[in-house]
Order: sequence, then C-alpha cells, then structure tokens
Amino acid sequence: MVNNLLMFFYYLDFNNNGLLDVNEILIGFILLSKASQKEKLEAAFTICDTDNSMTLDMEELKNYLRAVMRISQGKVIPEGKSVFEFE
Repeated sequence: MVNNLLMFFYYLDFNNNGLLDVNEILIGFILLSKASQKEKLEAAFTICDTDNSMTLDMEELKNYLRAVMRISQGKVIPEGKSVFEFE
C-alpha cells in the first residue's frame, strides 16, 4: 500500500518539487478518469492555462505533457478507460 501511494505521488508531482499542488492533483484525477479524451483534454487545458490566456505557453505545455507521459507511462490509454483499468 505504501509503495502504491508513493508511486501515485510520484505520478502526480509533475514539476518534481516534492509537493502536490491543486493543479497537479486535478490534472492527475482528470487524466485517470473515464471521461472521453476530448473531455480530458478540455479540462486539463483549462487547468494548465494558468494565465487564462486561452493558449498554452511552453512551460504550461511542458507541464501538461509531463503529466500525460507520467500517467500513461508511454502507453496509449483506450478511450473510455482509466489508467487503473489499462494494463
């Protein structure tokens, strides 16, 4: 259980600062949800667009892509599946 919790923490700590902020937690749960890919993208975009510019700058995009790669571990998660259901 402790190892799973540490792994989950690692997956969510997208900026590698040893702390989870609200956006990291929200993005993590969005990516892990069973929502459609479009819904996940829209929700994550809204959270990643920290300056509310309706665009992502390089740092915002980098944080989002880091989140996606960590959560998926390089695997494509099928539409309608969460990372916990996909092996």
